[in-house]
Amino acid sequence: EELWVCGGGVVYRDFLPYCESALVTHVDEEPECAVFFPDLPQEPDWELTEVGEWKEHEGIRFRFCTWTNRNVKPLP
Repeated sequence: EELWVCGGGVVYRDFLPYCESALVTHVDEEPECAVFFPDLPQEPDWELTEVGEWKEHEGIRFRFCTWTNRNVKPLP
């Protein structure tokens, strides 16, 4: 079975320890917002395992990346 988690910030923070992987869109600019996705490069259990090519849409550069959790917690 496959489950997908779609946040808000609190939902992402609470469920990431139980996820095997995270499919993240990296945007090449500084957005004006109050909530951000967790900073996976700072998380010791997460490893960047796939990096997509940069693309551009309406002047905004982005790429899709896959992060893998090396220490998946079992669901309670």
